[in-house]
Amino acid sequence: MMIRLAIPKMFVRNAVQSDIPLYVQMFRNDDWLLNSGFNKEAYKEDEQIAHFIENDHPDDIRWIFLHEDIGTVGFVHFKVVSEDLAITIGGILLEHFNSGLGVKYFIGCVDLYFRLGNTRKLHSNIYQGNLRSCKMHIAVGYVLVGLKYFGDLKYDIYEIDKKRFYNSPIVKRIIKS
Repeated sequence: MMIRLAIPKMFVRNAVQSDIPLYVQMFRNDDWLLNSGFNKEAYKEDEQIAHFIENDHPDDIRWIFLHEDIGTVGFVHFKVVSEDLAITIGGILLEHFNSGLGVKYFIGCVDLYFRLGNTRKLHSNIYQGNLRSCKMHIAVGYVLVGLKYFGDLKYDIYEIDKKRFYNSPIVKRIIKS
């Protein structure tokens, strides 16, 4: 079942095992991985990707983004850590980099997530080399709250709550609420 986002022509649907080729297209592409911070070794096997798609918590959400005119654009996952907090992770297909679709989908998905009444706060762990994603999170209203290391890689931890999200000028402009 597809769910329409608050942005024209944009939809999401739940990720399913038949979406593994979409994730393979990203996780096994050196150009995509270069700035993503994803561990290339962690997703060498389809079974590892299948586990990535599965929900660990009953309230976890794994969505695939779709555009009415283009088709599949990418994915976003909301991993529930507590009743107050979820961690977001996502990505778009390489051909949509620098198109503006990533920002629109991210805003649309966070909006839908908050409207569904899930956790009140979101975290994103962004690889410091992924400047595109760092800038997007800051533009949407996320605040840098910490630093995390995974091996030799540094990740900035960004956070946002509902109030800050809906007060963001870019969110107001894109959602037009």
